[in-house]
Amino acid sequence: MNNHQNFDLKNTFINFTKQQEEVLKLYNDYLTGVNKVFGFDKIQNQLKDFDPNNLKADNILKETNKNMNIMAAKFAEEILKNEYLDEKTKKKSKFFSKLFLDISDPENNIFTNEKIKENFIKDSGTTFYKGLVNLYNDFLQGDLKTVDREAFKIGHNLATTEGKIIFQNDLMQLMHYKPLTKEIHEIPLLVIPPFINKYYVLDLSEKNSFVKWLVQQGYSVFMISWKNHNSPQGGETSFFDYMEHGILSAIKFVQKKYKFNKINTLGYCIGGTLLATTLAYLKGMNGDDLVNASVFLPTPIDFEEAGAVEALIDEEQISCAEKYMENAGGYFKGKDLYNIFNALKLKDTVIRTVINHYLLGEPLPAFDVLYWNEDSVNLPAKMHSFYLRNMYLENNLAKGNLIHNGIKINMSNIDIPVYFLATEDDHITIPKCVFQGMKLLNSKEKRFILAESGHVMGVINHPSRNKYTYQVIDSSNNDIITTEKQKGSWWTDLNDWLSVRSGEQKEAHDYNNISTKKAIEDAPGSYVKEKCNK
Repeated sequence: MNNHQNFDLKNTFINFTKQQEEVLKLYNDYLTGVNKVFGFDKIQNQLKDFDPNNLKADNILKETNKNMNIMAAKFAEEILKNEYLDEKTKKKSKFFSKLFLDISDPENNIFTNEKIKENFIKDSGTTFYKGLVNLYNDFLQGDLKTVDREAFKIGHNLATTEGKIIFQNDLMQLMHYKPLTKEIHEIPLLVIPPFINKYYVLDLSEKNSFVKWLVQQGYSVFMISWKNHNSPQGGETSFFDYMEHGILSAIKFVQKKYKFNKINTLGYCIGGTLLATTLAYLKGMNGDDLVNASVFLPTPIDFEEAGAVEALIDEEQISCAEKYMENAGGYFKGKDLYNIFNALKLKDTVIRTVINHYLLGEPLPAFDVLYWNEDSVNLPAKMHSFYLRNMYLENNLAKGNLIHNGIKINMSNIDIPVYFLATEDDHITIPKCVFQGMKLLNSKEKRFILAESGHVMGVINHPSRNKYTYQVIDSSNNDIITTEKQKGSWWTDLNDWLSVRSGEQKEAHDYNNISTKKAIEDAPGSYVKEKCNK
């Protein structure tokens, strides 16, 4: 026993020594690089050419800052290759080192950004001073602006696709959109948006509306609009409540009122996770085959490699989040959730806004996606805690460890045709995460599309824009093997796939005969207009 302990101690010491040696070597390389940046001979040679009239000193400062940033990035990259670091530590370190490097980038420094310098000289610092004052005031209020909020209004130039609210409960409103074609597919489409955001990411301004485009292709589209929780009672809403009173309630209502034998479904992000859970539950309960085919837009099912959010997930962080939600009245505040997602892409959100709007005096952009991004929702504490623990921390959905009403949630029970989309630059649900989740399903018909851009812009890509590309990936492989890129939007590919799985064409009379007569109110409804309490 003692020999075994001595052996372990010896190896631990040897490994620690090797680790220290590797880190010290990397640090010495870093210091050597720093010395090259700040080397006396180099600076002396640069100063020989110094001319106050062309602000050469600023160029020296900028070059020095730039080189230091490059050296720091290289040092961080090399140290993260250390074999003694576990994967969790590597991911955390990579995330926070990227935050630091983004902040320290010369273009994000007020002293080395060329535009700020030129603007300062041009108006003697007037714009810069006013911007700092506005930035300070907005920062104190916790309300950093990223978009022109006066440019948009829900129901006016956002979420304008015509339709009716035909059903509602304490968790959601259900919309049926007015057909725009004389004939429609006989199998309707139920869309399940993420419940950590508002549904109109799929019904932005008309040029960006995915929903309107689907209706124009002859689909009978139903959409769930989730409730924004502002009370402690709402905080008791569970993940499975979203399934029972969200997706299942919607399917049952549509089936009963419209007499459909089959329905297709589409889930986006966490809405897709909920959809996969529901499909597996239905199959495990009674082998239900009501759902004919399903579409999943960047959807995490296997959370083994879930993206940038992983860096913020561990037992300590989740416990802190649970304590925070308890003190906040039973939910995770939408404003704080918004700030967390901004931190995941700090350079593209906060830093760009601070420089362009506050320090350069440029007007805030009138961009529908940014407006939607700011229009956050509160998350019920019970659901959020369950989701963080069971999905991100323990990966129980992929492992088949979730049970509801005595039914085991097993992804291999899902055997209907499925269509999965992933986007190349997605930092929330990386392509590998989406692909590995798809592999868990037992469907004989699987289609996997890899589109350009990110989690939102890669999804919202109207064909009329003729922007980006997409690839059809062989779903039978164990990993993503890229293929020839096809120009244009993946929407047209989805239409080709979905149309042949949506039944025959029929007259579009259900909307006028049923939806209009039974309507609670016009779309977009009232739930989507609810704001988070301050």
